[in-house]
Order: sequence, then structure tokens, then C-alpha cells
Amino acid sequence: MLFGGLAWSTTAGFVTISTLHIDCPESTPFTVEYKIDYPFDLRNTEVSSPFNCTDDTDVVTDTFPIDFSSTSMLYVLVCALSILYALGSAAYYCFFTAKYETDPLPPMVDLCLTLLFTILWICITCTWALNVSDLKHYTHPHYFKDSLTVCQDQTANCQPSNPGRWTSLTVSIICGFTCVVLWLGSTWFIFKETTLHKKDYQGSAQATHQQQHTGI
Repeated sequence: MLFGGLAWSTTAGFVTISTLHIDCPESTPFTVEYKIDYPFDLRNTEVSSPFNCTDDTDVVTDTFPIDFSSTSMLYVLVCALSILYALGSAAYYCFFTAKYETDPLPPMVDLCLTLLFTILWICITCTWALNVSDLKHYTHPHYFKDSLTVCQDQTANCQPSNPGRWTSLTVSIICGFTCVVLWLGSTWFIFKETTLHKKDYQGSAQATHQQQHTGI
């Protein structure tokens, strides 16, 4: 639950600004700011910059076709559902321990759902890690400066100032892969509580007993 909560908060609460410094002869320096935040649908995020160095008062706005919202929202959804399921499972195990240990159905349902969440965590975390890498690339000043009209002016000096701070999303990815490991481990421990494992264990124990008895 802890790492799922961290993955959720560091993704849903993320915001940073990528900046580009524009220096034109005989004009006031201008800083272009590109705001990046959750859910990372940047198609409507406007970037303002001078049209050219000749008239820096003529400011134009640009937008870029960058949209990673579907992956980020799905990642946050998996985080939230995982937390809710973990809380529900813990509550059920605490208040209905006897039923969990005697009835074969709850452990089997728990195993199936835990395995489902494990697969979801593996798929969404790998996809989100790739998307974060692409997001860093497409929002870096080195990339989007080529789309600004003013930077096509030979007299303009467009220099990346700040690519943004991405520590929060790096933490979210680390927490995601940590959740993969934890849910994989949970799958094994829950499997040991099901009749599938107990039958195998009992069968192995009986076979060992028979071999020992035959040897005697």
C-alpha cells in the first residue's frame, strides 16, 4: 500500500516547467516556459514566444501534439485500485480469518485477483517508464525550440535553460517496479494458502511416507 500510494501521489501531483532562453540583438531577453503536469495531455498547453527578433512585442503561442494522458491515468487508476484491494484483503483476513483458512474459495479468489494485479503492474509500469522517457524528450528545450518561429531567425540565440525537474516521476517508476516485486511475492504466499498447493504438499508427503514404509 505504501509504494502504491507513493506511485500514485508522485504521478498525480507532478508538475514542472521546461524553459528556453531567447536572446535577440537589441532586444530584451525572453524566457519561454513550457508547463508539464498531470495528466500529461499537452495538446492544449500554450507556449508563448516572440514571433521574431525584429519585433519582440509580437508574441505568438504554440501548442504541440504531445499526449500521454491515457497511460498516466491508467497508471494512477491501477495504483488506486491496488490500494483499495489491499485494504479490503487485509480487513477480510483480519475479521474472517477462520473462513479464509477453512473455506477454499476465498484463497482462490484472492489468488486470481492478486495475479491479475501483478500482471497489470508489470504491463503498466513498463509502459509508463517508456512514456516518461518520451515525455522528457519531447518537452526538452532542445526539442521544442525547433518548432518555435523565433528560433528559425538566424539572429536569435535560443539556448535551453532548464529541462524541468523529473525526480518525482522517477520515484513513481521506482515505486511501480517495487510494487511489481511485492505483488509477485504476494502471489506466491497466497498460492500456498490455496488447495492447489496443499494438495501437492499432501501428495508429496504421502508419497514420501509410502517410500519410507516400503524401504522398511
